[in-house]
Amino acid sequence: MVNKRLLIVEDNKLFRESMIFALQKYFKVDACGNYYAALEFIQKNRYDLIITDGAFPQSGDFEVYNPKDEDYRGNLIAPIAKKLGIQIIGVSSEPRRLIGFKYVFQKPVDVLELINFIQKELKI
Repeated sequence: MVNKRLLIVEDNKLFRESMIFALQKYFKVDACGNYYAALEFIQKNRYDLIITDGAFPQSGDFEVYNPKDEDYRGNLIAPIAKKLGIQIIGVSSEPRRLIGFKYVFQKPVDVLELINFIQKELKI
């Protein structure tokens, strides 16, 4: 296992758990299913990369998201990660609808492709 730390932010429990299972063999992985837990993880830990549902959460009354900056389709984690300099990957069943993410993977995710991509991006 490499000393790189990932955070998975995904509200679908089955998908989140399958990602943990696949990625924990290669990385230190934390995961959560809601916005507040994600904020807590981000405040307490230093992450090399965050994987988030592209539309997570779909809406909210949070001041951290400014729709005039870039359209993350309501994702509130992406602008925080960007501000902190953390690389981010969006995953979505509708990847063409995601705007503002540098990297997007289609659900269902090809886990081997994702692992190879992360290793390349984090220069492992």
